[in-house]
Amino acid sequence: MDNLSSTSSFSPTYRKQGFTLIEIMVAISIVAIMTTIALPSLNTFIVKMRVDNEISELQRLLLTARNLAINTGKNTTVCPLAW
Repeated sequence: MDNLSSTSSFSPTYRKQGFTLIEIMVAISIVAIMTTIALPSLNTFIVKMRVDNEISELQRLLLTARNLAINTGKNTTVCPLAW
């Protein structure tokens, strides 16, 4: 009888690897909460970056038109249809 208990697979040195269901659920909940907090800020940031990009593009186009007018000595028209 002692021989059977010493070869049992439930020895104290046996340890399972991985995560429990509770640990995974807590981790997913934390990620979900952080995502709901961060998304409005991210959307605002994306809109601001798009506006800044368009402003930079317009500044570049105006500077190019100015340089062309200076170099040619003629009036230059900036047309939005000339993309």
